[in-house]
Amino acid sequence: MWDHDFSKRIKIKAILDTYIPEFSVRMGGTTSIDVTKPGIDKAYGIRKLRDILGIAIDEMISSETPSSPAAMTIRPKNRRSLHLRA
Repeated sequence: MWDHDFSKRIKIKAILDTYIPEFSVRMGGTTSIDVTKPGIDKAYGIRKLRDILGIAIDEMISSETPSSPAAMTIRPKNRRSLHLRA
C-alpha cells in the first residue's frame, strides 16, 4: 500500500480542495482519491440504479462479501447480476 496511513492523500486532498472547491474530494479506501460533483457518491449511484432498475435497494445488494473491497455485486431478483468495481 502506498499510503496506508493516509499521510500522502491528506496533503493531496488539501491541495485539491484549494484548486477545485466546486468539487467534493474524498479519500477512498487505502489507495484512491475520489473527485466528484457534490452529492455524487456511491449512495447516489445505488439510488440511481434503484430508480432505473425499479428494484428495492435491499433486493439488489448482495450480502456476500465481494472479492475486492471496492467491488459490489448487484443481484436483482429474477434478473442478471451486475458486478460493479470501483
